[in-house]
Amino acid sequence: MSNLYFDLNIYNYSIKELQYLIKLPEIYNFQIIEEYISVIKNKILGLKLSINENNEFLLFLNNIKLFLKSHLEEEEKKILKQKIINLKNTQEKMKDELKIMRKNKEKIKKE
Repeated sequence: MSNLYFDLNIYNYSIKELQYLIKLPEIYNFQIIEEYISVIKNKILGLKLSINENNEFLLFLNNIKLFLKSHLEEEEKKILKQKIINLKNTQEKMKDELKIMRKNKEKIKKE
């Protein structure tokens, strides 16, 4: 256990807290996560902590990376699902408009 009294249990943090903890910008991708984690890892290694403490912090950072990656993937799935729903709705509206246009065309022909 770390002598720095830092909670290294990833599940005790919200997504927002993890983002804040590694100082991510509001909009980020997995590459940005990796870059920010790498910077922090280098700083931790520069602290000359014990091997156990280094390992604990590095594991914690790796867990943050995996956790945020999973969160990104879930958000991307939600966005994709919403785009599909929007596309289907647009398609249905277009079908309805086409039906109306056909009816109007037939009505004009009869006149």
